Amino acid sequence: MTILENLSGHDIWDCGEDLPNSETTYLVRSLSLSTGVRYYVNVIAYGFSGIHHTESSDGFVIDNMKPRAGVVFDGIGMNSDIYS
Repeated sequence: MTILENLSGHDIWDCGEDLPNSETTYLVRSLSLSTGVRYYVNVIAYGFSGIHHTESSDGFVIDNMKPRAGVVFDGIGMNSDIYS
């Protein structure tokens, strides 16, 4: 598993270990990421024959801003389910 700043760029973090196929989460610690930059995660799966397949996330952006107060639509009431 790797984290990169753009899909054609270099890795800024690499897991460096093989994870079992039952792993569904992975905690990354001590990684300094910049606010407002889109980062992507690549996961590479290998089969027993050595064939591999790579999947990339659609990206995530670090946001250190406090949330603004607003209205929460929780699905109760007329048409509020369209905001869920």
